[in-house]
Amino acid sequence: MSRAERKTCVLLCTLVLATVVSAAILAKEEPDRVALQIGDRAPGFVLKTLNPELCGMELLSSRRLFGSAEETADAPLAVVLSFGANSCKPCIRELPALQALHDRLGERGLAVVFINIDSEREEIDAMLARIREQKLTIPVLSDRFTILAMRYGASELPFLLLVAPDGRIRWVRKGYGKSVISNLEAVLRSMLPEKAGDPPGPQETQ
Repeated sequence: MSRAERKTCVLLCTLVLATVVSAAILAKEEPDRVALQIGDRAPGFVLKTLNPELCGMELLSSRRLFGSAEETADAPLAVVLSFGANSCKPCIRELPALQALHDRLGERGLAVVFINIDSEREEIDAMLARIREQKLTIPVLSDRFTILAMRYGASELPFLLLVAPDGRIRWVRKGYGKSVISNLEAVLRSMLPEKAGDPPGPQETQ
């Protein structure tokens, strides 16, 4: 082996070792990530939507939702973010409930966003089929490399947050159940202005 070949071999080995060490450090740090809490500022983002033909946009920036110095007339008064995946059965049960929540309170200023963290093409395609079948008009964003999920500390799915216009988190829950959505809706109805003809929440129809 020539000197040049030995140098190249050493360089490649060094790069591989550095990559392995970096991955090990990240893997060690990952379990220590803490989910955001009430009062924390929600991290910003710009992500592609999986349903542009249904939600009306190909990209969604958090600046359109919260924490922007440039407030617009159509800026939401409350934003619900939910991290989930097609491989997560509770997340799938939550999807139609999120759409229904938006249908009931969207005109009062609520925005609902589902953030899909599936990384495998098969799971993403299954989510796309589910979106079309259910005709979901809420933006479904793709966080394929879970970068945003890690920033929010979404280690357990579904991970549901309520964000105020100032970008501060007002409410956080992990997991899904009818009581979770009911509790969230009660909080939202106390935040959002009433509107004539507003449909009652599930707890009011029982």
